[in-house]
Amino acid sequence: MFVPRGVDVPALDAKKLWSFRPSKVKVGDLVSQGDIIGVVDENSLFNEHRILVPPKCKGRVTFIAEAGDYHIKEPVFRLELDGKEED
Repeated sequence: MFVPRGVDVPALDAKKLWSFRPSKVKVGDLVSQGDIIGVVDENSLFNEHRILVPPKCKGRVTFIAEAGDYHIKEPVFRLELDGKEED
């Protein structure tokens, strides 16, 4: 099956709940790109999917979600750098 150019097809089901487990990162820790924030169980092919700090991102953790089930649109961590917070 091919997706024609210009068509936006979501890769993940937005209604599904994903089981998130935070890593050892705590509020107040400094993190940078590639640091592991937590993991979610993905499927039978992959035991876990690591949630990483995105490329070119760094800052102090101001929020980390507790272990639990979340939709893909719910933030599981928040960083602050230079007075600006970002999910």
